[in-house]
Amino acid sequence: MPNRQVHVKVGVFSGCGLAAYRSREQDLLKMFLETIGGGFGGYIGSKLPDIIEPASWPGHRQFAHSVTAGGSIACLYGLLERWEKYFRSQAKYYGDKKSEECVCWFQKFLYVIFEVLSCILAGSLGGLGAGYISHLVLDGRTAKGLPVIN
Repeated sequence: MPNRQVHVKVGVFSGCGLAAYRSREQDLLKMFLETIGGGFGGYIGSKLPDIIEPASWPGHRQFAHSVTAGGSIACLYGLLERWEKYFRSQAKYYGDKKSEECVCWFQKFLYVIFEVLSCILAGSLGGLGAGYISHLVLDGRTAKGLPVIN
């Protein structure tokens, strides 16, 4: 049975992988930031099923650990593209604002921070789903498996 460390390692890896793939057309720095965001999202997503339904007893797998929950997250994949576009447009906006001449150094600093955070958020959304689904896949490969719905 996979333990928390295995879930986290696979979740971070899958989150980074999905974010890197989804950001492959971005410039290298933005791709890197989105990949970092994917790792954060994968970390959280890999722990989320056990946060919702703590593993306090062997039969703890209910709705959050079900095939239905995984399918629901997979169905939201199309929505992911809209959110990524939104956060990428925010990153572009802040990147353009920091280049304006009339902006003081503190405003430029804030624009850089917001640009970086927007890139990280764009990657973290996909990583969250990838981490959650990786948790379900690992649990589904155990003898107990996953319920369809519970």
